[in-house]
Amino acid sequence: MKTRKIFYVLCMMLIMGLYSGVIYANDTSEGYNIESKSVTRNNKQVEILQSQDGGYLQITQIGQNSQSVKIATSTFDERISVSGKANKGTEITIDVYQGDECYYTYSTSVGITGTFSQTLDILEGKNKVFIYYKNSGDHVDNYVVIAITRESAANMEKLKTLIEVPSL
Repeated sequence: MKTRKIFYVLCMMLIMGLYSGVIYANDTSEGYNIESKSVTRNNKQVEILQSQDGGYLQITQIGQNSQSVKIATSTFDERISVSGKANKGTEITIDVYQGDECYYTYSTSVGITGTFSQTLDILEGKNKVFIYYKNSGDHVDNYVVIAITRESAANMEKLKTLIEVPSL
């Protein structure tokens, strides 16, 4: 009887371990279908983000940082711009979520230059940004997810007090 209980406990632990891996794999809080890539721009190495479907969509700038674009970004700003590249005619829809609720939706399309840019309103706290891209001519219909955290004004004040230099 004791051996059977141990067996059941071990089976339950195994099942819980397997399901926790599935939950983690589907978590889009830090990014989905996107990877960092190093490219040369103006004779400098910079980091961009690209979709994992062969790089059809590239995110080349988030906010003012065009040197090292990250899957998870933090800012104190209420608005932040996202710029990137895709083929001409690609329709871009951007949804800004906090938790399970979508607060903002933006639509734009990629013109002849092959670039897009959109300024996003973001809420205080962690925002999941879903960027949907569709081009029927190229038979592409996919999305990526990035995370943008807007830090609180209280955190900004704490940071200011930490870096203030006393007068001499």
